Amino acid sequence: MDIYPRACVKNEQEEKRMSDERWFQIRRKQNIELGICLLVVLPMVYGLWFQLAFLIHYMSFLFLVAVFTAIYEGIRCIWAFIRKKRS
Repeated sequence: MDIYPRACVKNEQEEKRMSDERWFQIRRKQNIELGICLLVVLPMVYGLWFQLAFLIHYMSFLFLVAVFTAIYEGIRCIWAFIRKKRS
């Protein structure tokens, strides 16, 4: 089973008449096209995953800062309430 589309081949009869040299030319062209596509697409995919990982790390840091700030403010309010109640 061939994994490459046979866009250059119009029908089965033409495929049978095609010389080995022509078939290898088409195959080489398809391999070059596939290689170029991979060279273009893979760095973009890697960049997206890197950005996603960076975003998750950064957002988790911001989430921790928000949680600790909320805890600090809550303790400060409770402490102020207790001081006010004592005096």
